[in-house]
Amino acid sequence: MGYLKDKVSLQRDISTGKLVDGEIWVGSIPSDVFSAIASEHMDAFITCYIDKGHLASLAKANNQSEEDVLKEILPDKGNIQSGDFGEIFCRGVLQEWKDRPAIPAERWRNRSTKNDTVRGTDLVGYVLLGNEPSEEDTLVFSEVKTRENGGDKEIVQKAYQDVLKDNTTRLANSLILLQHALLRDGKEDEARKFGRFSDPYGSPYKKRLIACVVHESQKWKDEYLQVLPERHNLPDELFVIIINFAELAKWIDNFYGIAVTVHE
Repeated sequence: MGYLKDKVSLQRDISTGKLVDGEIWVGSIPSDVFSAIASEHMDAFITCYIDKGHLASLAKANNQSEEDVLKEILPDKGNIQSGDFGEIFCRGVLQEWKDRPAIPAERWRNRSTKNDTVRGTDLVGYVLLGNEPSEEDTLVFSEVKTRENGGDKEIVQKAYQDVLKDNTTRLANSLILLQHALLRDGKEDEARKFGRFSDPYGSPYKKRLIACVVHESQKWKDEYLQVLPERHNLPDELFVIIINFAELAKWIDNFYGIAVTVHE
């Protein structure tokens, strides 16, 4: 890790007068860093869909190339690719941002067909202090909205409202299912660590809510942030992060095009 932090510069925006009890961060990614990011991010990108060892085993069991297997696993429907790309990229960015929360689950593996919608909270992670439960431990929820074609003036509001929903209605169920997925993937330690957040009354902790928007830079308008309230008035940390890509649609197409050929 660390390769995205060098190429994604997030700057805090305090000019909007919104979320004065939270934080708004905005970053941009030019098209000329595609090759550098793709070369370093591609392995992590593919691993979000399938473990490398499992990929090799499937190829051998079916007498296929790894490329052929990936074609059956990676989505090829535009809106699914777009959503996955934004979520996976934000996962990488968030794990290198501030206190570097761990976001261990690869939720994009949870499909019965390659173009299924993956339901549930987009990204769930944690920041732990020490080996024992602490009131300073932080549970992280993030919702990501991606718009490669722009034109959705409510995109920030949708991300913001969805992450608030995660905080209130999905919490307990999300954690149990997340732990189940981690155990299934052999991540017993990570599943155990999420157990520190199972009893918010007996073992209180902090919560961090992050609404992320991945957007085409030419279509982004600062006025989209004006839908946010002046204050969120929650006891939790709340962040809004905007990441604008130059030629986002091309980034998505190229990433999936390269992904199925990297194992040739």
